[in-house]
Amino acid sequence: MLEKYITKKEDGCIYREVSGETVILDRDGIWIHMLNEVGTEIWKLADGKTTVGEIVSRICEEFEVDRKVAEQDVLRFVEKLLKKNLIALCEKPV
Repeated sequence: MLEKYITKKEDGCIYREVSGETVILDRDGIWIHMLNEVGTEIWKLADGKTTVGEIVSRICEEFEVDRKVAEQDVLRFVEKLLKKNLIALCEKPV
């Protein structure tokens, strides 16, 4: 999964950054999801041009986290976003 590119599925949700955290709402207002500072950074980097592995590296640098811990946390978070259908993984940049 680390070599895959991550992109947001913006058609199904509305999101805003507020005080360093991101609020994601579905278009019908049925559910809301709050992202902390690290989640917000991952969300920002889900641009279709950045791989999951590159995101892990960025989290390590920015938040001074051990690579193994960052990798586990990012992969877990990506899985949650995938299950909520908020992101997609691609083989090539989009």
